[in-house]
Amino acid sequence: LTTRHFQDYILIKLWIIFSWRVIKLLGSGGFGDVYKVVKHNDPDKTESAMKTEMVIGDRRMLRLKIEVMVLMKCHEQTDPQCKQHFVAFVDRGKTAKFKFLVMGLVGKSLEDIRRDVLGHNYSRSTVIQCSIQTLIAVRDLHGIGYLHRDIKPQNYAVGLGEQQNTVYMLDFGIARKYTVGETKEVK
Repeated sequence: LTTRHFQDYILIKLWIIFSWRVIKLLGSGGFGDVYKVVKHNDPDKTESAMKTEMVIGDRRMLRLKIEVMVLMKCHEQTDPQCKQHFVAFVDRGKTAKFKFLVMGLVGKSLEDIRRDVLGHNYSRSTVIQCSIQTLIAVRDLHGIGYLHRDIKPQNYAVGLGEQQNTVYMLDFGIARKYTVGETKEVK
């Protein structure tokens, strides 16, 4: 399938099988696409982000599966402080041709914000707040036993609306569980 045909296929399948309506394509990458979506029967019309991943022949990509596992583990935490820098896990599903993950929608990445304000300086307090929140997200991810392995400004984003001052960690596709001590016990 061409990329365009694959995107059309996804739009149809998501609506018919899973009741998700695609509002627009947010971005494309080497492993799939990200869409802004809304659940067909949601009276609040809450917008979410949907990440898709193609199934190519017998090769199954594991990035989305890992991302689902990490987000679910984040949101099992009983302390709200330990999950405040991770987007909400909303839904997941799969067909013969693609898998998808639906999660909370966030705003611009820190990379996009940096690029947009190039030539302007951040205030010192903004830099400090952003740094603190990104490090707290790393600490909380390590606290549930995972290493991100791809920390960069593109993988952090600010929230929307009331959450606009919160920084969220994103893209756990290459995250891995880590081991501790000489026993190599998985944390």
